[in-house]
Amino acid sequence: MGLKRVGLLCATLGLAVVLLTAVLFGPAAGGTDVRCPDHEPSYALSGVDADSLTVSYTDGCNEFILQPLITGGVGLTGLGALIGLLGIGRASVNSS
Repeated sequence: MGLKRVGLLCATLGLAVVLLTAVLFGPAAGGTDVRCPDHEPSYALSGVDADSLTVSYTDGCNEFILQPLITGGVGLTGLGALIGLLGIGRASVNSS
């Protein structure tokens, strides 16, 4: 199996994991529900934990944590895109 096919397979599998996780479990693994009267949300990244694949972000008042499967699926999609691009580059060099 060539690098292009492996890259496409990884990217497709990563997108499927992200989509199914978001539909079945929701995008947020947890969060705070504090009422913030007259609050205009301003979203910001508040933390990344590579060990547990969690990404947390805040809207200025509440903090949310993304599902680890979503983070893993995005990583797998990125890895698939990189492998696919490497396969495309290798094929173009070999054809020259």
